[in-house]
Amino acid sequence: MNDFSQTIQLPHSIIIQGPIIENSFKILEVIDNFNDKTVNARIEIGSTNPIRNNFIVWQGDDYDQIGDWTTSQINNKVSEIITNLYPANTQ
Repeated sequence: MNDFSQTIQLPHSIIIQGPIIENSFKILEVIDNFNDKTVNARIEIGSTNPIRNNFIVWQGDDYDQIGDWTTSQINNKVSEIITNLYPANTQ
């Protein structure tokens, strides 16, 4: 019987999926948890083939510092998180 569960190394790295280039996002849900001192955002990046992700927006001391955040503040912070996480399109 053959064992097909082993990992086989390729001779070189390959690109499985080309880059997905997007320039917008939507905040689907925000959860402000006073007990854990966290604000989490569930987001969707792009519109053609949207990618969903969850981010901790503020926690701990940052949570205390932001206090009663506004929509503008969370939009700006999520935008900052996304642009720091994903490289800019330079093409």
